[in-house]
This record gives sequence, C-alpha cells and structure tokens, in this order.
Amino acid sequence: MSKLTIVLTEENYPEVDKMLDDLGIFAKGYTRYIDGELTTVGLRIGEKPGHIIAFWGDALTVTTTTTNNKRVTLHRGVNDDVTPKEKT
Repeated sequence: MSKLTIVLTEENYPEVDKMLDDLGIFAKGYTRYIDGELTTVGLRIGEKPGHIIAFWGDALTVTTTTTNNKRVTLHRGVNDDVTPKEKT
C-alpha cells in the first residue's frame, strides 16, 4: 500500500491534476465567480455522482492498495491562508 498526502495550492494544482489522471482518477479544475470573474478555486475529483471538491488549502490523501483500488480522502481547510475568500 502506498499513501501520499499533499496540500492543494494554486501553484501545484496542475501537477496534482496530472498525478491523479496518471493514477486513473478523474480530476479537473473547479471554478467559481469571485468579484465578478470566473476563477479556478480548486479541483473536482472523481466522476459525478460521488465526486469531491478540493479547494486551495485542502489536503488530499491518495491511498493506493492495488492497481485497481485507489482512494482520495479530503481533509478540509488545512491551510486557510491559501483559500480565496468570496465577497458577499
């Protein structure tokens, strides 16, 4: 079994996206409107239904037990300093 934990940031998300894709786990940028502009704020991981949304500052733990058994666990808000704030 292998396990890797990484904090998702705006700077590393392309590499995290590629790593997940290489493991056969679907991932793509997740966007929201912030101050009137469509902005990437994290990753959507997995296929609908049952996908998860990881925002900047969330930690992802990827566990691989076999070639066909992979799991991503989300740990919300590990580093709130990198999470964009939405204006209300």
